[in-house]
Formats: sequence, structure tokens, C-alpha cells
Amino acid sequence: MPRPDRLPFAILMLLPLLFLSLTSLPALAAGTASVQPASLDASQLIAKATHYLTEQTSQLPGEVTVHVDPPDSRLTLTECSQPVFFLPPNGKLWGHTMLGVQCQTPHAWTVYLQASITVHGKYIVTTKPLKQGQAIDTSTLASAEGELTRLPADTLTDVSQATGKIMATSLPAGFPLRASQLRERTVIQPGQTVTVLSTGNGFTVSSEGKAVNAASAGQTVQVRMSSGEVVSGTANASGKVLAQ
Repeated sequence: MPRPDRLPFAILMLLPLLFLSLTSLPALAAGTASVQPASLDASQLIAKATHYLTEQTSQLPGEVTVHVDPPDSRLTLTECSQPVFFLPPNGKLWGHTMLGVQCQTPHAWTVYLQASITVHGKYIVTTKPLKQGQAIDTSTLASAEGELTRLPADTLTDVSQATGKIMATSLPAGFPLRASQLRERTVIQPGQTVTVLSTGNGFTVSSEGKAVNAASAGQTVQVRMSSGEVVSGTANASGKVLAQ
């Protein structure tokens, strides 16, 4: 190996720089290793998720309480500046549910949080047994109070929701009343003489015919006119037909 004093002049000039670079590598490596992505603050994420669900459920009847569980501690999540919350397919803002959280920056990740939404409020119960086909009388209904999320989702919360309707099934006294247990009152019977109203720009023409089928308010009914022509219309609450 050549002696240092016999090395070319150019190599001798580079030796100090090479030595400096080699001695700087550990420091550079240490500096790089120390820059780690910040870990997610679970408490802040829960607070934001709770705020999101509280806003989404603000129109529910009664007093709403939201609880969000922290993410699985085994997950390694980085800090997220703008998390985006969403409901998974078939997700619901009622009872036990799941809430999706998606992050795009500074690092992309998606996680699902378990949550529970409870609603304490009023609902409608029967005060006496009601039979199938019986018209609803407000004197047979009363208001009760309790946890709505433990009741069927279509439980009525106001007497007005049952006004003018008919029982589709029989129900004992003291039971919550559901929308699926009611049907609209029939306002037109087959063979009934009905008034058909045809409206235009600034005018209304009325004529009479025989109803072909039964109909409740809002349902389609066919009417056979005196000429033999069959027209279709929509039944209204007074039993008249609005021509289509």
C-alpha cells in the first residue's frame, strides 16, 4: 500500500472531506430517526365524533345522549388534521351503531368507532284494547315516557300521527302504538258515486262517476264515467277524486 506522503495530491485533498462525511453519518441517522409521525390523540377524536353525532341527531324527538367508544388501543393511528366522519352502509343514528372515520392528511387511514345513541322522550300507548278495523279515537290513546331506542323504530311519538286512521290489527291496552299497526281510513268504496274534479289554468270542472275500487286518502282510484270512459285520479280526505 502506498505511503500517505506518496499519494496523489488530489486524493490527499479529499481525505479530510471523506473523514468529515463518515463522522457525520451517525448524527444524520439519529436526526432522521427522531422525526416520527405524531400519534393520534384519542380523546380529541372522540370529542369530534361525539360532536358530529350530536349534530346529526339534533332533530330526533326527546333528549338525545351520545357515547362514543375509543378506537382499539392495538391500532397505530397517526394524528389527523381533518377527520371525515361517515355512517357505514346500513348505518343508523339510533341505538348501538358504528361510525366511520377517514383521514387523508398527513397520513391516510380509516377506522370504525362503536357508538351508542339513546333518546329519552314521549311515545303513544293505548289506554284500552283496540280492535282491527276500529277508527282511532284520541280518547283511547295516551302519552308515556321512556327510552325510545328500546322501542320499535316506527313507534308513534305524537297523537296527531294516528288521527283519522284505522287499526290494521288488534292491540291490548297499555301497548306502544306503531305506524305499521295503522292504515288510512277508506274514503271511497267500490260502486260509490264520486265527484271527479278536473283542474286547468284558472278553471275547475266537476263531474260524477262510479268508483271502480276502494281507496284511502292519497291513493289512486279509477272511476267509470257515464260515458263509459274510465279515468284515474287521487282520492282526497273528503272522498272526492282529483283527476290525473
